[in-house]
Amino acid sequence: MSLENPGYSVVGGTFTNEPYGIAVDKGQAPLKNAMNQALTKVEKSGQYNKLLYKWFHRVKGFDLKGAER
Repeated sequence: MSLENPGYSVVGGTFTNEPYGIAVDKGQAPLKNAMNQALTKVEKSGQYNKLLYKWFHRVKGFDLKGAER
């Protein structure tokens, strides 16, 4: 998406080699902060890895270990 629109930029690290992300308008700092807090909570609780395994362990070629947090 950022390649097609110079108004968008990719920030932070990547989780996998797949092209996905979450876009938040610059004027929506409270939403961005809430999303970051929620994602951090899911990651720290171990729920991220549980969901990752639940939904992607049967996907051929998907690198579970590479996507774990």
